Amino acid sequence: MKNYIYFLAAILLSCSFAYSSDTHDITKQIALPHHRVYVGPDIFFDHMSVQYHSGDSNVHASSNAVFGGLRMGYDYLKPRTFYFGTDGLIAIGKASFKAYSTYWWEDNNSYSMRTKNKTSPLFTNIEQRYGYTFQSPISAKSTLVPFAGIGWYYTKSKSDTGTSLANWFYGAAGLRIFQQFCKNFDVGFNLKAMYAFTGKQHVRTWNGTCKERIRDVWGYEVALPLTWHVEASKKWDAQFEPYLLKLDVSDRTQILGARLLAGYSF
Repeated sequence: MKNYIYFLAAILLSCSFAYSSDTHDITKQIALPHHRVYVGPDIFFDHMSVQYHSGDSNVHASSNAVFGGLRMGYDYLKPRTFYFGTDGLIAIGKASFKAYSTYWWEDNNSYSMRTKNKTSPLFTNIEQRYGYTFQSPISAKSTLVPFAGIGWYYTKSKSDTGTSLANWFYGAAGLRIFQQFCKNFDVGFNLKAMYAFTGKQHVRTWNGTCKERIRDVWGYEVALPLTWHVEASKKWDAQFEPYLLKLDVSDRTQILGARLLAGYSF
């Protein structure tokens, strides 16, 4: 068994050196592009479910929303130099909200109420990132990009009862990792922490407008970009990127989505 393990390890190590040498020869022959622009659909699902009980009431509320939108952006990924990236999204969704509440009185009587609401929310995001691109000395396509940046969210939801608008800024810090496993296929891992601040919410109803400040919260995003390069020059690519987004770690709302992006590098 040990001999088999040693033999397998030797094969994997030989393949690794051969691939690294082959990659090194390719990079000598082809000047890999450093600028990448991308555009494509971004589809995500937003779910929330909460239930709580107090001395005289019991409330269960849930909401589900499906969004479809367009994402576009730019990355400058020249090895061993500063990194620059910008990204934007605009999406429209269909959302439904349901709540069931029960209240008890002192004489053991109870009153139940059901609430249903449907909206067509708007969801937008802009983000700017700065960092540094580290490249592995072994593989020309193994990079690590720590970054920091700033972004802005804006949401709008309109229903029969009124209109709700919210916007907030956030600071971001994270890592973007890219690893080439064959000549035309890359696997990445993106991790980002966010801190939201200066958030504001406006609620407009038939009897007036209510304005309030949104509390500062922490959030995060985890994504797994899978990239297929169309040609050896790596100018054209298609990227599939599933992700998990949590805008508030203390909230039960979470966003699951996927991006399908077409990229061009130069």
